[in-house]
Amino acid sequence: EDVVGELQPRDSMDEQFADLRAAVNAGWTLTTGFLVFFMQSGFAMLEAGATRAKNTKNILFKKALNVALGGVVYWMVGYAFSYGHSDATANRFIGLYDFCLSTTDNFVFYFFQFTFAATATSIFSGSLVERTQFTSYLWSVIFAMAWIYPVVCHWIWSPDGWLKQLGTNGILDFAGGGVVHMLGGSIGLVGAIIAGPREGRFSKEYRSKYLGRYKPIEIHGHSAPLVALGTITLWFGWFGFNTGSTLGLVGEKYALSGLVAVNTVLSSSSACVTSLAFDRLITKQYNYYDSLNSVLIGTVAVTPACAFIPAWAAVLLGAGSAIVYIASSDLLLLLRIDDPLNAAPVHLFGGAWGLTFLSLFAKKSYIEMVLGHPTEAYGLFLGGGAEQLGIQLLGAVCIVLWVSVWCFPFFGLLRYFKLLRVDHDTEVILEP
Repeated sequence: EDVVGELQPRDSMDEQFADLRAAVNAGWTLTTGFLVFFMQSGFAMLEAGATRAKNTKNILFKKALNVALGGVVYWMVGYAFSYGHSDATANRFIGLYDFCLSTTDNFVFYFFQFTFAATATSIFSGSLVERTQFTSYLWSVIFAMAWIYPVVCHWIWSPDGWLKQLGTNGILDFAGGGVVHMLGGSIGLVGAIIAGPREGRFSKEYRSKYLGRYKPIEIHGHSAPLVALGTITLWFGWFGFNTGSTLGLVGEKYALSGLVAVNTVLSSSSACVTSLAFDRLITKQYNYYDSLNSVLIGTVAVTPACAFIPAWAAVLLGAGSAIVYIASSDLLLLLRIDDPLNAAPVHLFGGAWGLTFLSLFAKKSYIEMVLGHPTEAYGLFLGGGAEQLGIQLLGAVCIVLWVSVWCFPFFGLLRYFKLLRVDHDTEVILEP
């Protein structure tokens, strides 16, 4: 039932059925990988629409080069650091084998994992948009794709990784709430802190609509339709992101993919409805951007948990996600951290919430179905004890620390050598 990269002719009936199972799993994984790849267009539309028109070409160019440049880097070293394994080089920290795909024939799995890596490097550009140099983003993609992302991926998803081997179950992150989203959001937050806010963002003070304290002036995006189209495109692609992580449909995987799809719908929808109601209650108005971003944080939060929690818990997860988004986005404003697309609230805080939530509500039978072995460590509130909660929290902290240790010096050096921000005239140039 494993996804394979190449099928060979078979003679016996059993071998023909094995080929058929492999073909179904490979076809499913490739198709969902194509959906994840298509999410790049959603990121492009969302980021372009949520910012000023003068930045559109820059944003679209970055999204194209994120895939192109990242594709080469991931082929060279990213996959090897993530999943490379040999008896001589196996260790818990990093893979050290299969550089440039020198030995693997599992190209289906490779392609699927590349689309995830490209998603992680696309996330943080939203935190740095409108005031950073184009070249600085290219260097950021290279650094993240070659080092930051692969090491965390190895820890959590490689069978050799130390977090994967920790405790009864290892860390549980089914589709990348920590590996992809927390990591991408953390890079964006560190970059936003080092780069500083856009000019004029905090030049005046208003009262926060939630906490009653100052709120900076809004720098409005130029296209509400692009924001909506980008959000819906990402929402659609997320079904490939989450359900594709079953890596097949044969056996119990088809039922698992159904559970994952339902939980993805329920969490994102619940987040949107909760945000809508909360904004209406507090401000007496509906908020277009909060509602759409709540859809995204709902999908982010369910990403690590979608295969482990029952449907009713996904509704609670989504509702909590909306509150996490509203609180964390306002917190960044209170700290005067300028994140134009709220990428850190959506991806960093949303991913952390999802990793934590699953340790409270993960169902024993679902964990056993995914891992393939019995377990007594499952959701704390369902009677499974606190072991999984401790592992999930440790994993979340390690992701943030890993990113911080490397990205504060990285962005600091770019800033020191004047390679991070654009000059004043470029940043404040009038709209075309």
